[in-house]
Amino acid sequence: MPWLAPSLLLVAVASQATAPRDASPRRDPVLLRVESGSALDEAARAVRELLAEHPQRDLVVELEGGTYRLAEPLVLDARDGGDDSRRVTWRAAAGASVVVSGAAEDLPWRVDPDGTWSTLWPGPLVRQLFVEGRRCHRARWPREGWLRLESEGPDRRTSFRFHAGDLAPWEQLPPASLAGSELLFLHDWSMSRIGVATIDGKDRWLTATDRIGGHLPFFFLTNFEPHPRYALENVAPGWREAGDWWHDVDQGRIRYRPLEGERAAATRPEAPALLHLVQVRGTAAAPVRGLSFEGLTFAHTRAMSPTGGYAGIQAAFHDDRADGATDPDRASPAAVQVRFARGVRFDGCEFRALGASALWLGAGVQGAEVRGCRFEDVGANGLMIGTPSEPAPDELDAGLTGAITCADTTVTRCGAIYKGAVGIWIGMARDVHVHHNEVHQLPYTGISLGWIWSPRASPSRGHVIERNHIHHVMQDLSDGGGIYTIGRHPESHLRHNLIHDVPINLGRAGSNGFFIDQGSSELTISGNVVHSIARSPVRFHMAGPCHLEGNTLVSAESVASFRYDSCDPEVMTLTGNLHPTSPPWRPAQSPPLEVGPR
Repeated sequence: MPWLAPSLLLVAVASQATAPRDASPRRDPVLLRVESGSALDEAARAVRELLAEHPQRDLVVELEGGTYRLAEPLVLDARDGGDDSRRVTWRAAAGASVVVSGAAEDLPWRVDPDGTWSTLWPGPLVRQLFVEGRRCHRARWPREGWLRLESEGPDRRTSFRFHAGDLAPWEQLPPASLAGSELLFLHDWSMSRIGVATIDGKDRWLTATDRIGGHLPFFFLTNFEPHPRYALENVAPGWREAGDWWHDVDQGRIRYRPLEGERAAATRPEAPALLHLVQVRGTAAAPVRGLSFEGLTFAHTRAMSPTGGYAGIQAAFHDDRADGATDPDRASPAAVQVRFARGVRFDGCEFRALGASALWLGAGVQGAEVRGCRFEDVGANGLMIGTPSEPAPDELDAGLTGAITCADTTVTRCGAIYKGAVGIWIGMARDVHVHHNEVHQLPYTGISLGWIWSPRASPSRGHVIERNHIHHVMQDLSDGGGIYTIGRHPESHLRHNLIHDVPINLGRAGSNGFFIDQGSSELTISGNVVHSIARSPVRFHMAGPCHLEGNTLVSAESVASFRYDSCDPEVMTLTGNLHPTSPPWRPAQSPPLEVGPR
């Protein structure tokens, strides 16, 4: 391992290197310096050796500035962490930009006769391309916005008639190859991405390669609205403007129209190849302990390619159509996934340019912290906490996710590929504290709490979601809100949040500041300010008893502060809530809230 030369590996006292935030005050840390571009799996093997040599000391893995490309995910287990008295910290060197990347390299451009560029890619369908760090615009029809179908096909699931002129290239020209093309179809709170089998321009019929919409019966095409929205991606007629690209599957090439001033010899494309970057894999018997990540950027994971296409259910959970699948709802994978760990921390990290979800603190993760991080340009969910189902009773202590903190963090532009995604998802967990975060610019919900569609008892309790600034969410879909809840959550508080700029719903159901959905109960909602919401600031649907106190709920004069759908208003306790109208109410009149990252 040549990078372990003395100049690259240093055992140092704290006076020679800054100790990590979590270092023990009683001992100086061991410092392992890693040269830019080194293999991180080799660094991990060196960590194990140093932990054995120095069993009583913290260990710092310090990465020099640069991009660390992974050929496969970095997998860490209980042997790679600390214990109750010491920590292992992977961090960026002072002032350095460190990117852990799952993108393929060495993709040189060829300048084609028409002046466009292409590079060889005979592998699986590519859904993302980055040039100079910029997510490029995938060939799309229409380039911006959405079309609306005219009518659904006979089976209400796999085909539809489109309006004359909407798919003009296919109406006017002989049928072009549709290999690699995708239909993007919006349901009220989710979306589908399904291959296109045929487009009949004469009779104006589009047929998909598989069922559009999830397995649940209400996902037939026109259930939510009579003329739902759709678009096509990775189609040659949509490859028209500078900065556009598409994957020409027939020729096995990625094609790109360069921006003015770009030179092929000096520009390299990045096509994500890995689904995961880091997997922290503890077990119930041997959890990973005392592991920290500081100042690292995790980037470039590939998008999902589910068998039969992507059919979203909710929060980027989707159909599993693979042969032999036993769970109909499958979660989106995350770039960094943590299971069975104690005291894992992410401090000042960035998660960006990702194809699916960013960070998942899953089963058996307890005492984890996410502080001062940034989640931006993420294909699916930003931060996921918990699991979709509760552990078995005999596994509850070890398997339940709990005592998780997310603070001083920005979550923005998630759902870049899968629009039903959310900023922060909290499933089956307890004692989750989400505070002083900014969550904004999302196609669907900002923060989602719960994953049981009934008021039955579960381990979920003790959550606090407070002093978050949530705005400009619900930008594409419907039937969600700034904060969305489902299921019973005793001893849980949603308080002192600022929620604003939720537009009128584009689908059938409303979009709100708070959407308290099916089974939600035993929540205390207090001291929040909700304004600039097109519909009611608070909506209840099949919800149970909740207590709402001291909220400022601003709405238009003709819009009620509370909306009750299939819900008895008498079960709610409402105390001291203010209901100003807008206009004349202005945000400056709101009580001061210390919200957003500090």
